Amino acid sequence: MKPWMKMVTGIIYDDRYLQHKTGHHVESPDRLIATMNLIKEMNLLESSDFTLLEPKMATVDEIKWVHDEDMIEKARLTSLKAKGGKLQCLDLGDTVLSEESFDVSLLAAGGAITAVDAILEGKVDSAFALVRPPGHHANQFRSSGFCVFNNMAIMAEYALLQENINRVAIFDIDLHHGNGTSDIFYDRDDVLFFSSHQDGRSQYPGSGFPDEIGEGKGEGYTVNVPLAPGAKDDVVQEIFSQIIKPVFLQYDPDFILGSIGCDAHHGDPLSGLAFSFQGYGNYVKGFKEIADKCCNGRVALTLEGGYRVDNVAKIVVNILHALAGKELPFVEDATASGDNLKAYHRKLMKTLKKNLGKLWTF
Repeated sequence: MKPWMKMVTGIIYDDRYLQHKTGHHVESPDRLIATMNLIKEMNLLESSDFTLLEPKMATVDEIKWVHDEDMIEKARLTSLKAKGGKLQCLDLGDTVLSEESFDVSLLAAGGAITAVDAILEGKVDSAFALVRPPGHHANQFRSSGFCVFNNMAIMAEYALLQENINRVAIFDIDLHHGNGTSDIFYDRDDVLFFSSHQDGRSQYPGSGFPDEIGEGKGEGYTVNVPLAPGAKDDVVQEIFSQIIKPVFLQYDPDFILGSIGCDAHHGDPLSGLAFSFQGYGNYVKGFKEIADKCCNGRVALTLEGGYRVDNVAKIVVNILHALAGKELPFVEDATASGDNLKAYHRKLMKTLKKNLGKLWTF
């Protein structure tokens, strides 16, 4: 992009995402209601920096790029059983479905596809799909962790089908390891997958350790950074500069995709991490700067977790500003990580460099 050209960031949203009803579950429609209310209160949709885009509905054939046919049918039938307001649960019992959930899940995957399309068609420079249900815990064969279909994986497969898109890099910043996305691409080298999350020894889903680096053709193309409880912005920024940025630049992707979970914020009810509002914005800003160098600034994001609704709204708005190259509106006091935490993560970085050193230079 030429410096004089104006950047426009797409916001993909539809009120139909609120029809995935989950009762008293933490993954509720209130997350998107609060987010869209704040976006409107701040007049972002009247700004020339942002534009609202309507999501398409993904087809079942597009879902099959990633998921087993039996899994898709199970989600459809479970949703049908919820007729009349009788909420149902999928698989492990942690993913709630209402009567409308199957169709809304298709719309969530379609929203992710819409983000990629809008960028490649030149409508926007970057995009954030504000969708639900989330997706990054769903693998090829099972829905789990509040996720029905893996919106991110479908987004990546769609991008790879487009002309001149041969390599896609995914970053996943959430309290929880993006285990479903990791599983789907674990043996492939056309997708680089990076996840930072709370250490699996103290947080669901109990995976995402430094020695999980991919296998076969995909060895070295999965990068997991398990953060110790209490990790703050400064730890993440050091890991970004020493591990993430060098790997992403060397991979030289044609498109960068991001799964955004707002539950790593210190105020989230599920969180053991301590990111700040500006920490999220700066994290995404770093990936946008990589995209500016590698792939004409192409960054498409999709929403994952985050369960304190006012914080989700502020984090999303900060990230939208980061994508648009604007000053972050929400900044809070942020303290440094303690010496023990810093020492732990420096040791972790040494381990990561050793595990990944066969493929990447640090």
